[in-house]
Amino acid sequence: MKLGKAAMLLGALSAACWIGTAAAQNLGFMYDSPATYFNAEDRKLFEEAVRTLLDKGRSGEQKKWKNAASGNGGELTVTDSKRKLEGRACRHLKIANYAYNGLKNTSTLEVCRKPDGTWAIVGT
Repeated sequence: MKLGKAAMLLGALSAACWIGTAAAQNLGFMYDSPATYFNAEDRKLFEEAVRTLLDKGRSGEQKKWKNAASGNGGELTVTDSKRKLEGRACRHLKIANYAYNGLKNTSTLEVCRKPDGTWAIVGT
């Protein structure tokens, strides 16, 4: 059950990073982002890096991920850690991904740990 919730958060992170901004601002050109070129292995590597960094990373810590087979990858950075939202831990996560074809995208999201230990994007 916990894994399913983590997968939902990571899916939401992916959507928020690459599609959410475009939809919110009607910027259709942003749909052509690195994530549109990610395969299943890319998503797995990305999700593992996000989960590890949110659970164990310190403020300012970075984690890189790369799939040598596809040429896709990225770098994640925890830019801030604080207590917020009813005493729960919250973090700012900077996500900089790239695709094999040169596309790059950077987003920063605020996520907070839920009582069950999973993470949720704030404001969604």
